[in-house]
Amino acid sequence: MGALAGGLATFVASYFQFRLQSREVSRSNAVKALLKASLIGSDFRNVQDHFLIAIENADLSGRADDALWTKVPPVPGKSEPIVMTSDDLLTFSELGLYSLVERMMTVSMRHKAVCDAIDHYSARRIHLGGIVEVFDVEGSVASSDYRTLSSEARTVMLEIDTLGNSMLNFLPFYIEEADQLVSQMSAELKKHFGSSVPRIAPLSKTERAEMARSNMVGRTPE
Repeated sequence: MGALAGGLATFVASYFQFRLQSREVSRSNAVKALLKASLIGSDFRNVQDHFLIAIENADLSGRADDALWTKVPPVPGKSEPIVMTSDDLLTFSELGLYSLVERMMTVSMRHKAVCDAIDHYSARRIHLGGIVEVFDVEGSVASSDYRTLSSEARTVMLEIDTLGNSMLNFLPFYIEEADQLVSQMSAELKKHFGSSVPRIAPLSKTERAEMARSNMVGRTPE
């Protein structure tokens, strides 16, 4: 009888230890997903900042009427999409938060789309510099006289100008969507895991600029 009681006690202790470990793994995976969602939002802002700052500088230099592609230089490096894995989604699925899981996947896919778009913009912008002599050594446009340009050059100009404007139009919506996702994820995790969930807030413009300079968010050297 004593052996049976001892075995039962061991089983109960092991069971609760397993539950604690399982809960910690779930919390850890969920927090990792929360950090990814926050980084996606920050990366969206980095891309938006790159465009808006370049446009502002060009406008201040007297080129307000020039096409967008002439104002915004290529983004250095190669984009690294932030992917929500099955482990990232598992905890939220187990909690029955299926609509939240769907939004996590959507924001992750939007990030990949933006990464692909900015890489394509940069590659085509660099390609354009190889077929027309309108750039100075820093990649800024030195001339806006396109009357003698080839049809290929005009096509590339239209392509990257359209792509750049599309990104500028969509990014505010993507940023808001990512911020809402972070808030919703944080609220649900605090509800289920309490105060052990860290507070995640969007990075400031200064912090984003610092991270962009050091290539810490979303980009790797080519």
